[in-house]
Amino acid sequence: YRTSQNANLQIHLFVRNPQDTTEIYKIAGSIYFSSGSTAYNCSTTSCNWSQSALGIYNLTSISSITNYTYGCTSSSALNYNPNAAYDDGSCCYVAGCTDTLGMNFNPSACYNDGSCIYPVYGCMDPTMFNYNPLANAPFTPSNCIPFVYGCTISGDPNYNPLANTDDGSCDAFNYGCTDASAFNYSSIAIIDDNSCIPIVYGCTDSTALNYNSSANTDDGSCIAIVYGCMDPLATNYNALATVDDGICAGYAIANIIEDTINTCNSFTSISAQLVSNTSYVWSTQLQTPLTNFQQLIDQGYAIESLLSGGMPIDSAIGLTYQGGIIFYVDEINEMLYIASPQDLTYGNSVANCPGMNTYSNCNGGNRHEWWSYYQCPSNGFVHVSTGATATNIGSGQSNTALAVSGSFPSPAAQLCDNSTMSGYTDWFLPSKDELAEMYQRRSEITGNGNACTSGFHEDAYWSSSEISLNQVWGQSFNSTYSSGVPSIYSKDFSIYVRAIRTSSFTMPNNISNTYFVGSTGMYYVTITDSLGYTATDSVYVNFVTSGICGCTDLSSSNYNPLANYDDGTCIPCIYGCIDTTACNYDASATCDDGSCIFGSTGCTDPTACNYDALAACDDGSCLTDYGCMNSAATNYDPMATCPDTCIFPVVTFGCTDSTAYNYNPTATVNDSSCCFIAGCTDPLAFNYDITACYDDGSCIPVTLGCTYTIACNYDASANTDDGSCDFPDGCGDSLYVEYDPSVTCSDPDACITLISTGINQAINSSTEIYPNPAKNSLNIVSNSIINTIAIYNLHSQEVLNTSVDANQTKIDVSTLKKGVYIIDIRSNDTSIKRKLILE
Repeated sequence: YRTSQNANLQIHLFVRNPQDTTEIYKIAGSIYFSSGSTAYNCSTTSCNWSQSALGIYNLTSISSITNYTYGCTSSSALNYNPNAAYDDGSCCYVAGCTDTLGMNFNPSACYNDGSCIYPVYGCMDPTMFNYNPLANAPFTPSNCIPFVYGCTISGDPNYNPLANTDDGSCDAFNYGCTDASAFNYSSIAIIDDNSCIPIVYGCTDSTALNYNSSANTDDGSCIAIVYGCMDPLATNYNALATVDDGICAGYAIANIIEDTINTCNSFTSISAQLVSNTSYVWSTQLQTPLTNFQQLIDQGYAIESLLSGGMPIDSAIGLTYQGGIIFYVDEINEMLYIASPQDLTYGNSVANCPGMNTYSNCNGGNRHEWWSYYQCPSNGFVHVSTGATATNIGSGQSNTALAVSGSFPSPAAQLCDNSTMSGYTDWFLPSKDELAEMYQRRSEITGNGNACTSGFHEDAYWSSSEISLNQVWGQSFNSTYSSGVPSIYSKDFSIYVRAIRTSSFTMPNNISNTYFVGSTGMYYVTITDSLGYTATDSVYVNFVTSGICGCTDLSSSNYNPLANYDDGTCIPCIYGCIDTTACNYDASATCDDGSCIFGSTGCTDPTACNYDALAACDDGSCLTDYGCMNSAATNYDPMATCPDTCIFPVVTFGCTDSTAYNYNPTATVNDSSCCFIAGCTDPLAFNYDITACYDDGSCIPVTLGCTYTIACNYDASANTDDGSCDFPDGCGDSLYVEYDPSVTCSDPDACITLISTGINQAINSSTEIYPNPAKNSLNIVSNSIINTIAIYNLHSQEVLNTSVDANQTKIDVSTLKKGVYIIDIRSNDTSIKRKLILE
């Protein structure tokens, strides 16, 4: 529908009642609608148009509706319409059949009451062959057929072609189904009577699950009905069930083994029993919700502890953490992006060209021609393209690695790569997007804006994302003129640099069977299975702030008498000999029961032919089956393991085995004297082999000494104990209150109270050693040059010695066994000794 410009339209809009299509209403007032991009304003009094239909959309208002429904308005009429506004003269007061096809059509009726009766034509005489009991109208002329009785089977001697009703006069013995493949085949039938029924195979048992009412021949496929749960995931699944009884039980199990967890860590994990095909949802009711996030970070809490304790992920932005300030959190890759607390500067020189154009002090600024490399004034600038073109978040570190790896490393990237700001060495120049994110979060990175603080200059900063040989991306931090969009800068332009680093973390996951927590409170898990059943369990987690966590069970192998909070780490005692040097050492034992036996192993049965009188422990090698073991003897016993008297014919006896050491080529009958075992045959030697019959020169002399490793005078070269062992008999360590100068062999368990402070505290305000206890590595920092570091066990044996010649170092202690040691730090003429615990 088109109109000329500025034309006025009026539209009468009628709507039909969808529940009663005879009702029509006209919408009055001004109607606003849109057709395409043209708007129309219509008044309802003077609008005309020639179209039969017009699409109307986006009606914004309707001022009123006028009812224009026509119909019968008389309430006494059969067709009264209570919604009609105008009477159309259709009121009807006579009911009846109004269909002219009806046998009881009433021409006076104007309202059909459903009483019409329609003709059913057929024979209405019940004495006739084709009588139709439903017929109400006869055919004209009549179509009734009388009964004609006789034999109706064609071919029968008595067959009557006029008969329509069989009277049993046919010769029945001659008729039947003659098809041998039919279900009702009759072997005596001569004439086929068309009664053959095809075989239909199936289950004919009406009580079976797969009963086939059409089958007439059972094929053995019937399946008995067995009611039960048919869901294989349900706990009451019945593999034999054929009909589901609708009472499948859920398999969700919520089982957190502990009811209370005490921990001295900054965060811990709780786990529920893992059940396949279930979902887990954890929730918490914290005793004291976390709010003082920076204070907790300063106390040594990890980010995971705060997140699992309820800290929103965005609250990490602006926290001072691991050498800088968090400005971006990558939740997907679980990575924190940390800005350096201040701008970086070279000082007074550029690498390979001292004194070049840089600003070295905080007051003068620290701008640099970061992406131009000075090869000294005579050579001018050398612009390089390192291939560091990535711009996305996460690419700054790889960009920096490329930028510092070439023949002409980028000074900007090199400055970040070499930075040890706040004790960290993994700083890098941010990528374009990382720098842009830092700009967006600049308000959280506080400071007064000069080069020596965490604030930013009102100027541009470099990124590590190259564009070309001469250009690189940068970001203006000018609050007045910056649009917040990264800009392109020439590489020899002087602007600022701010390094960043990353730190990985673990996002709390409340939908797995394991949940990280960092705050004291009650924690709940709800497990839902695929059937919709749920199970819930809870555990109280107590983060111990003052106390000692450990095993408090006296009967456990790792009982800690100092612990006042049981942390669930107790290991039950398995009693046995736990001394690995004992011949009856039990590798499965965790607690010694005093049963250890020391000495050699062998056969301890005196009746055995290989009885070892020196053996302290039986090794199961005893041989007790005596008999003649010579196959040439008349009484040879192939089952014998110990030699006995053999009876030989009158022959020459000797060793007849050419592989034996004492082979006798003249012997005709083997006398079991063949020797096949070489070894030490000297009974005075340490390694005397009672089974050896041939000395191979391997004898080892007996070396006397202390052979017990727990003794202070343990001799590793000794192979025979001479009773000289000096066993621990008190505390001989002067570093402890229990020190006894008369003790010749110090017992670590007797030394309880250490006189000095812990090794992880300041030793004498000049040396720090941490952590203690340690696991794999130990850090030592001093304001003096450390010459050497030695570590001794409690037997005064040196187990590690290393030269340092620096004021800080990190040493590897992962190869040392768990236990208590003494560390000796020598600096010039000073020696500092402290207790070290490795776990």
